[in-house]
Amino acid sequence: MVDVDIDQVIDFCKRFDSEYIQPAQSETQVMKTVASGIESELRSTVFATKSSEKIMEMALKLERILDQGEVRIRELLRKAVDDRERGEEFSR
Repeated sequence: MVDVDIDQVIDFCKRFDSEYIQPAQSETQVMKTVASGIESELRSTVFATKSSEKIMEMALKLERILDQGEVRIRELLRKAVDDRERGEEFSR
């Protein structure tokens, strides 16, 4: 079994969420906004519609991936905090 510092795990989870997940979620929202505005800017051409649909599709896929990552990081954080509170060694 690997000896892991619980405080480092907790710090990693918090940093990963704030430095990677949250910014990526914000960028995904920007993508969705851009996708919504493409059609009006390009006057609802076929190209605009297809572009808008593809960007929205990509944004929704990213959103699902980020949601899964966020859930896993939060689970790891919760487990590490629980282990620290119980005074146990962290195990993956």
